[in-house]
Amino acid sequence: MIGMSVIEIVVGLVFIYLLLSLFASIINEIVTGLLSLRGRFLVLAISKFIDDERNTLSKDFLKHPFFRKISPPSQFRWFKKIKLPSYLGKAVFAKIFLESFLNDNKDSGFKVEIVNFEKLKQRSKN
Repeated sequence: MIGMSVIEIVVGLVFIYLLLSLFASIINEIVTGLLSLRGRFLVLAISKFIDDERNTLSKDFLKHPFFRKISPPSQFRWFKKIKLPSYLGKAVFAKIFLESFLNDNKDSGFKVEIVNFEKLKQRSKN
């Protein structure tokens, strides 16, 4: 009989710990979602990784229309802050990066012709 009460206490403690961890995870997701922390860290990482001497490449990357389009809208009408995407896939990142790196005329809508290595080498020397 003592063994059954010990098992009941252990099961009850495990249930309480799981319930509290689930509650803490929900609160954490709500706070990070409202403050757009993952998006801020993504923007910070992009600017650290791809910035050049003039800091123009990361600015062009973040102004790209496709980057702005994948940003989720705010869920609250009273919260007008622009939300940032929390994740970029590798294909999306490559597309935005190449278009912002190779396009000299940003006002033309970020259209890029066929990409070849000679064009990349020539652009990186400039």
